[in-house]
Amino acid sequence: MFAITAFYYSSLPQKIPIHFNFKGEADNYSAKSTIWVLPTFGLALVLMLRFVFQTLPKKIKQKDSQKAPKYFTLAFYLFILVLFNYLIFASIQVVLDNWERLGSWFIFSVIIIFNVVGLFMTYRQRYSERIK
Repeated sequence: MFAITAFYYSSLPQKIPIHFNFKGEADNYSAKSTIWVLPTFGLALVLMLRFVFQTLPKKIKQKDSQKAPKYFTLAFYLFILVLFNYLIFASIQVVLDNWERLGSWFIFSVIIIFNVVGLFMTYRQRYSERIK
């Protein structure tokens, strides 16, 4: 995330898009330095989720059957990293006039991941209740 930002930083104009509407078009702009917020937030999110997935279940004494499987957490981390890398790259491409807007798959993928996470959490809750 930081490498993409550092690579393109010198070629960015003084104002960059910081928000996109549902069509993927930029609708709010800010100073060039705000591009560092995305990789910082992405890294903070991954670290926070790592804490939640690894530390919290131990503190509330969850059984192994109630914890999120390792493959799920790794896939979730990977999805977040890919999503933030794409968002950074796409924002930069819009600024440099290489793209007109974010790709349409971006909104779709965010909706899908929230549905998958919600279904997974519901499944795990029901499964853990059956074990008790």
